[in-house]
Amino acid sequence: AIGMNLKKKTIYQPVVVGTAAIINLFLNRVFIPRWGILGAASSTFISFLIMAVGANQISQHFYHIRYQYKRIFIIITAFAVTLVLSFMINHNNELILFILKIGLFYVYFFSLVLFGFFRRDEKHKLQKFISDIFKRNTHE
Repeated sequence: AIGMNLKKKTIYQPVVVGTAAIINLFLNRVFIPRWGILGAASSTFISFLIMAVGANQISQHFYHIRYQYKRIFIIITAFAVTLVLSFMINHNNELILFILKIGLFYVYFFSLVLFGFFRRDEKHKLQKFISDIFKRNTHE
């Protein structure tokens, strides 16, 4: 919603927030009797998503920002893959479970690499950063 603020078009913010609130109330009446607290969470999520998309659309109209949608999609996809894998991990030993969950960080990072998130210059900076870490550890 930065475009609305930069261009002093904040008059649209109450419209976006009010619309999302009305949708939230309506969805609460539909979802809560069926799904309880999960229905409330779902309706809130949907209304916040509508609010974010609406504010973005209006902001883009007044102050266009070229987002890197492909990279945003890659981040969301890598997160979704990692999240699904985290739900699949189950172990009785807490230490092993902790180690497996830490391993998911690496899965997330490598899935970003695999999906082509990093540009060439970013890959070079990451390689330099990682090599600097290993150089520091070997000199201690």
